[in-house]
Amino acid sequence: MKLLNGLVNRFGKNNLIVIAMIILLIILAIGILGTSNPSKKQVNKTVKIPVSATPTPTPYKQEVWTIMVGNKGFSPAAMNVSLNGRVDFVNLAGKPVSIVFIEAPDFFPKNFTFDIALGQSYYLTATQSGKFTFINKDNPAQKGFFFVGGGF
Repeated sequence: MKLLNGLVNRFGKNNLIVIAMIILLIILAIGILGTSNPSKKQVNKTVKIPVSATPTPTPYKQEVWTIMVGNKGFSPAAMNVSLNGRVDFVNLAGKPVSIVFIEAPDFFPKNFTFDIALGQSYYLTATQSGKFTFINKDNPAQKGFFFVGGGF
């Protein structure tokens, strides 16, 4: 009680009420902000997608291969594909890419090119044997190849 009388004498009754209300508002604001529902808060997550991937092996050769196209090139960059196997190119490069086949058997279209939008894929089915060499059109140093029907 002495503390209350001392505060009233020092600040006055009206000022003490204003100070008490300010303190109460601060306590309420801290309580409301501190106990907000976390499910309503925006959560930003960065998901890292690997640039390289290793397909699951089969006893002899892969029936389906996925080639990841990333900022550092193709992964895997070389492989054997069985006849009638499928080769999927998946774009993880952060921008659209163009793939150009610079070397292929005679039956394959010369300089065959296809575009892949970011996050999209393109596939080929290997219906004839041979070596197929491809590059990233925007970065020709990024090069890869696959053999159909053996070759390694």
